Amino acid sequence: MGQPNIVVIMVDDMRRDDLAVMPQTRKYLGTDNGSSPPNGVRYSRAYAANPLCTPNRSCHLVGQYAHNTGVWGNDPLEGQGINALHPLEEDTLPVWLQAAGYRTGFVGKYVNGYGENGDTEPDTYVPPGWDEWRATQSGTYSYNGTRTVNVNGTLQQDNGYVTTWARKKAVGRVNDWAPDDVPFYLQVCFVAPHNDHPAAEPQYAGDSTIGVPESDAFDQAMPDDVPWIADGPAYTQSDIRRLTATRRERRDCLKSVDDAVNEIRLALVDNGVMNDTLIFFLSDNGFMLGEHRVENKQKPYEESTGVPVLARWTNGPLNPGVQSRLVSTIDVTATIVDVADAIPGHPLDGRSLLEPMPPTGEYRSVLSEGRQLSGDMPSWKLLRVRDYAYVEYEDSEIREFYDLAAQPWQRTNQISDPAYAGIVASLADLMVVMRDGAGVDYDVNWTPPA
Repeated sequence: MGQPNIVVIMVDDMRRDDLAVMPQTRKYLGTDNGSSPPNGVRYSRAYAANPLCTPNRSCHLVGQYAHNTGVWGNDPLEGQGINALHPLEEDTLPVWLQAAGYRTGFVGKYVNGYGENGDTEPDTYVPPGWDEWRATQSGTYSYNGTRTVNVNGTLQQDNGYVTTWARKKAVGRVNDWAPDDVPFYLQVCFVAPHNDHPAAEPQYAGDSTIGVPESDAFDQAMPDDVPWIADGPAYTQSDIRRLTATRRERRDCLKSVDDAVNEIRLALVDNGVMNDTLIFFLSDNGFMLGEHRVENKQKPYEESTGVPVLARWTNGPLNPGVQSRLVSTIDVTATIVDVADAIPGHPLDGRSLLEPMPPTGEYRSVLSEGRQLSGDMPSWKLLRVRDYAYVEYEDSEIREFYDLAAQPWQRTNQISDPAYAGIVASLADLMVVMRDGAGVDYDVNWTPPA
């Protein structure tokens, strides 16, 4: 089997449950088409390596956890964002793919601060490894306004609906490259559904009628043993109306992304390369909409760290259907390297999704981590194994443990429950390996204690 074309479609701040308003994405990349076998695979337990935009996008490009990349925040004026990624850019996924014979193209949002105030590189800068480059700078989050776009080192002004702009550029790149006998890698990064009140296209504005999240954690404070979360005040009716409006607006703007996914698919079909193209759809992180009275990301809970990940490769060795294996977003990078026969310049922390599941009795473990650059919450690391979630905080004796099979909404911290003492001790030992390791350190599977 030769090298496949590879398309990565990444969205911004999308929750897993938001897939409900993306029927075309579910049908053509996932499992909802009613055929046997399904068109694609949905990884139902996928997690962001770091649930914040720039850190997780950097994890994708570098193929490592944030404690190895050193990218923890979004603000370039604080040495984070684009300025934390710059020193790593010579040894990233597009560079490896170019060396493996791929054409590489990028469309959309790169990382926070790119080409804007505080970026240490000139605003005409194009990162290494990209043959075709169309990345937004100022105006990235303006859904309907004017934005500055770096087109292969030349700045241009563009306007119109931002998802439509990115869709057209992505489809154009497929149409230009697919007829040639050269494999290509295309990364398309939509900004939806980012923003408190993202603007939908006119035909979708006001479509969604859903309410607040259907979660037992909604408007529920955490126990007192997690003090930086537990003190949030109860929501007022005004708060609930605001959160309802935000959830609806986020979903309305994702309907345009759903159209874009289908248009990219159709371009691949029309050019006769769909079956030999590996497609990934994923979000950079999740988002909390009132669970535990939190309304953001960068927290060690399911709604923040959990992300949608779907894939399709008709002629490749993916097993279609819903897979419950634990998956990290850096596994997407490892899979791309695997199928492209690329050679990274450093160890990768993820595992290729083409590898078999661990043997019976052993369980894959994945890590999510976050560093609070402001506020009271310490930096944290979340270890996910089987149905267990184990959290440690930096410079704090506070820990959290949840058996998600028993309480998926993480309402009660079970760290002191004697029934789980052996499991907690075992996970604490495994965390020592995971939190500071690299590469082969993550090949260790967890075996439950006797």
